[in-house]
Amino acid sequence: MPYDFSWETDEVELGGYVIRAVAVDDENDESEASIEIEIIESPFDEEEPIVEIILPPGDSIVDGTINIVAIAMDNVGVEYVDFMIKEEDRVVFEKDSTPAFLEYSASLNTNNYPDGLTNLLIAAYDAAGNYGTDSVNIYINNSGDTVAPVVELCEPLNNDTISDYIVFRAKVEVPSYF
Repeated sequence: MPYDFSWETDEVELGGYVIRAVAVDDENDESEASIEIEIIESPFDEEEPIVEIILPPGDSIVDGTINIVAIAMDNVGVEYVDFMIKEEDRVVFEKDSTPAFLEYSASLNTNNYPDGLTNLLIAAYDAAGNYGTDSVNIYINNSGDTVAPVVELCEPLNNDTISDYIVFRAKVEVPSYF
């Protein structure tokens, strides 16, 4: 039978402590366990890590095994990064706690997921439990369909005369297999 006890250490003197647990049964038989801990000054960290997905770019059409790369940084330090894909619920498919120059990476076998639009989410966590996220939509296309999306420039029109502020607008049609 598990027992829980919480101890707020904000008002406790810093230093070493011995924590003891004593169990006594109905017959007054007892046993004891102890651990040693050290209470140190806790850095107050409320800043969440910053995450940016580098690969794949948003709205990419992907198939097979793809590489995912994200940059994650924090004012104190990133503990680990979760790579997640949206299905019915978010599913962590890989963790990375060994960055290479602030880059965290994972591989995703898209053959394990149905064709269509899905969302990749990367979450970076620091030691204080703060986290930051970034996400991109990707189109999984393992069916082999190679029909490209259709793009049309809507504004400005061909041969328009432009001055000052320009607004560009485009319309994209994605093939029906999505």
